[in-house]
Amino acid sequence: MGDLTGKARTVRLGFGSMAALGESRRFAQEKFLSTVLELEPDIGYELMAAGPGRVAEWAARWHLKDEWIHDVARFTLEVYDDDLKSLGEPFHIEYFAWPIPPDIDYGDADVLALDWAPQFHHEEDFRRRVAAFVERHIAKRKEAAVAAGLRALETEKKTLEPFTWLVQYQCLEMSYVDIARAQFEADGKKAELADPRLVESGGVSKSEAIKALAAFMGLTLRLRGERRSKDAPPSWVD
Repeated sequence: MGDLTGKARTVRLGFGSMAALGESRRFAQEKFLSTVLELEPDIGYELMAAGPGRVAEWAARWHLKDEWIHDVARFTLEVYDDDLKSLGEPFHIEYFAWPIPPDIDYGDADVLALDWAPQFHHEEDFRRRVAAFVERHIAKRKEAAVAAGLRALETEKKTLEPFTWLVQYQCLEMSYVDIARAQFEADGKKAELADPRLVESGGVSKSEAIKALAAFMGLTLRLRGERRSKDAPPSWVD
C-alpha cells in the first residue's frame, strides 16, 4: 500500500519558478490521482472498463465526484482510446492523462552571445558577456511569462504523507483510526497505541492534514458513513 512511514518527504507543486494561477492546485491534483493508482490500481482498470458513458458511475463508486476528476477521467479515456480498441478489453493504466498547457511564445534567443572563440575573445570578456546575456534573457522570459498570465509559484512544496492518507480515507474508505494504525504498523509500533488525534509533524493531526489537502485541491470529502457496496464488482467489470 505504498510508503506509509512518517518521514517528512515533500513534493514540489510545479516544475519551474512560475506557473499559471491555480497551477499548484493542479499539480496537487495530479499527485493525488497518481497516489490513487499506486494504492489501488483497480480504480484505473475500472475506469477503462466503464468507458466515457459511465464516468459518473465510476467516480461515484470511488468517491471521486468532483467535476475536475470527471474531466481528467474523460481525457484519460481519450488518450488510451487506441490502446483500448487494439486490445479489445480494459487494462490497468499507469497514469491519468492531463491536457498539456499551451506553449508561450518567448521569441528567439540570442544564442550567438554564448558562442566563444578563444582565438578571438578573451575568456574574461566572454564571461562578462554571458552574464549580461543571462540577465537580459531572464528578464525577457519573465516579461513574456507574465504577459501570458504566469505568476511566481503560489505554493512550492507539500509533504507527501497527506496524499496517501487522503486516498486511504477517500477511496479505500479507511477511518482516521485505521489510517493512524496503518502508519504505526509501518513504523514498527503497536497499532493499538495509535491515536488519530495525536499531533503529527508540523503540528497538524492526520484528519486536519486530510481536510486541508482536500480543500486545497478542490476535492469533496466523502461523509464518514458513505461507503460503496462490497458484495460484487460494478456491473461494467467482468
